[in-house]
Amino acid sequence: MADFADKLKTAGIETKVKKATGQVLYRATVLDGAWVPEDALGSEFTSEGIEYALKNGKMQITEDAEITLLDRYQKLTIQYPEVCTAAVKLSSRQILSAGKNGLVLQAHDDNGNPAKLMVNKSEVTTSPDGEITFNVGNDFSYDLVYEDETHGTIRGAKLIQQIDEENHVEPVQVILSENQIKAMSIRGVTIHLPQNGIERLFIPEKYVLRDLDAGQCTVLLYPNQQYSYVPIGDSKKRLNIQGDRLSEFLGSSINP
Repeated sequence: MADFADKLKTAGIETKVKKATGQVLYRATVLDGAWVPEDALGSEFTSEGIEYALKNGKMQITEDAEITLLDRYQKLTIQYPEVCTAAVKLSSRQILSAGKNGLVLQAHDDNGNPAKLMVNKSEVTTSPDGEITFNVGNDFSYDLVYEDETHGTIRGAKLIQQIDEENHVEPVQVILSENQIKAMSIRGVTIHLPQNGIERLFIPEKYVLRDLDAGQCTVLLYPNQQYSYVPIGDSKKRLNIQGDRLSEFLGSSINP
């Protein structure tokens, strides 16, 4: 195995083994320097697969052996979203560094684990006064790189929410009318907008303001964020609506 690693290094491919899991990581020195885990390449690239090949003189055939290198590359390669669905302003809280190819942002995954996010320059715009905007695709999965150089992902919708909260973006306050409220509880408010195709849309209590004396219920909506709802009709497949669009449907918005 050591001799094999030396031969790979001579060919420009470095390897290392994670002590905690025994996982083999690969890196091509002529490329971007990122470590690629064995499971991203296939079982034949694991330590067991390599030992089998060295012992038997052939690679162990797996069920997905028909997958071509091109298919695997397209599956693993970062693909930037073609349509921008939210232009999010960045601050020094997110930006770690900037270069000719784009930005490196600090972020965290759904479990709170810190990571870095590389943003291509094509997804970034800078205004004359220096304001930096990241054009985020809500449904796109962005690649995260952890401190141990392994990878994860975060959906654009979650990333938008994360950035807005870190930058203390003020939500739009919208006063609900009686016919827009389907149900209320200590958990939050369910909105009903049949004229806009929305059967029910739930707003958690942390984003609800109640004025019992005035008999008013106000919800806080973030313009860049998406809200999940059940549509009118037989199909109960959930859809999403942008916060600014939802506030337009509801009307009666007031400044925070």
